[in-house]
Amino acid sequence: MAAAYASEHLESFNGLVFLAAYPTKSLKSDSFSVLSLYGSEDGVLNMEKVEEGRAYMPVDYAEVCIEGGNHAQFGNYGEQKGDHAAKISWEEQQAQTVEAILNMMEAHKDQKQEEVMMTYEQISPQEAKKRMDKEADVIILDVRTQEEYDSGHIKNAVCLPNEDILSEPDILPDKGQQILVYCRSGNRSRQAAQKLADMGYENVLEFGGILDWPYPDLVE
Repeated sequence: MAAAYASEHLESFNGLVFLAAYPTKSLKSDSFSVLSLYGSEDGVLNMEKVEEGRAYMPVDYAEVCIEGGNHAQFGNYGEQKGDHAAKISWEEQQAQTVEAILNMMEAHKDQKQEEVMMTYEQISPQEAKKRMDKEADVIILDVRTQEEYDSGHIKNAVCLPNEDILSEPDILPDKGQQILVYCRSGNRSRQAAQKLADMGYENVLEFGGILDWPYPDLVE
């Protein structure tokens, strides 16, 4: 019932936990999480239905089998017909259940915080080139070292090493300026783009590394 309701209101929830259960309707959403728990000694749960239910799960889906747990011990209502005897106590089964649910909630919270923190946009090298060709006032920012920049860089790029961004903001006076950021492989450019966003720059676009730049004629 919970899964059926959630499937029609995915935008209203962060996720769903199944305790020895399965969905019969789609839960696919980029912003929805599902955790499925069941015991290894469960004699009630239809595992074929569980297998079928996996087709309805979102990308953020985790499945946990509690070794020694059975069906009834997810609650405190006694034995159930057809269930197998548990090999762990109900206290241990429920403790593992709580731990798994808390881990899911913490992971979702961290993901949401990361999404809020990332206030720059990631684009492809192809999209970056389109913007370079179309917009005259765009700044191309190379955040590698000066030595790396001197060995070859994208035409018209300005060198501002990632390590110096916080101490040398004067090179980028306009916080509304469109800034295209790249490095060697994409790691430093993401760090630099986040720093710029944290400093209040409103139009930061990160497009990876020069190693993946497919336009050698635009390198000097």
